[in-house]
Amino acid sequence: MNLIEDTSSQITLDTKLFKVELAKVAFAAADQATRPILQGVLIQKKNDSLEFLCTDSHRLALMKSPMSGKETFQFVFPAKELAQSFSKLMDDSYDVMLIVNERLNTVTNSKPD
Repeated sequence: MNLIEDTSSQITLDTKLFKVELAKVAFAAADQATRPILQGVLIQKKNDSLEFLCTDSHRLALMKSPMSGKETFQFVFPAKELAQSFSKLMDDSYDVMLIVNERLNTVTNSKPD
């Protein structure tokens, strides 16, 4: 069974770029769960850039990378977990795929079919 039936936006990134951009902003995410949205990293694609953004309401970290394409999306992933887990588990020989859907947002790093 395919969990992602209708992919509304899908982009592919170099794994090393993804790790670097994420590591540069994840420090600014909140540690306390008093405001859970501040524990995440906002990943958004708009115009001709891909942005990674974190804040804990005192610090703000933003990384922009040029990226062509007409896709526009934004979603929030848990910053610390994403940075720690994926930096160790991601295989640099494969690309990262960001899939944004109405029901499910996914970050994958696996060998293509």
